[in-house]
Amino acid sequence: MNIFELTSGDIQRCSIVLENGQTCYAVESNKLGNHTVIREGGREGRVLATIVRHGFKADTIQFEGSPSVSVGSWLKSGFLGLGRGLPASFNHIGRKYTWKHTDKDTIAVFASDSPHPIATYHKPPPYRLAKEGLTLSIHSHVEEGLKDLIVISLVDIEYSRRVKTVEQERDYSAAATYATLRA
Repeated sequence: MNIFELTSGDIQRCSIVLENGQTCYAVESNKLGNHTVIREGGREGRVLATIVRHGFKADTIQFEGSPSVSVGSWLKSGFLGLGRGLPASFNHIGRKYTWKHTDKDTIAVFASDSPHPIATYHKPPPYRLAKEGLTLSIHSHVEEGLKDLIVISLVDIEYSRRVKTVEQERDYSAAATYATLRA
């Protein structure tokens, strides 16, 4: 089992490192957060994918050496208003892999023909955005290309989850303010 730690609570601006400190992936975004690059290794590593968020238009993803496609055509998912929901699936070499909730704070990737997860991500509860506890575990038998897709899909799924959480908190706050003003 390879256990990775995220160096930041911001999935769009972090390094993903092994327990020994070796940087395996770097995730960088511009200030607006609408242009995210996922690299192999550190900041100077090979670009694996670039995700561009277009607001009201479909987000796009471009894998190394390929044209851009909509994220939704690559990562098929339950729709949660804005962004991807779970379950969310992608294909790799003719096999389907699906991210699913396994409990409140954990999501996992399952191959279509197996009940056992090949990777798990322990996400922080919405109220705790610090890096503490952010781990991604991937079975050591998983080949590199699939590991890359697991990381890339996680970046998009976790970003979407956090956007949804912020929107819900904003809506709750607005409703509470309205109720207070009416009282």
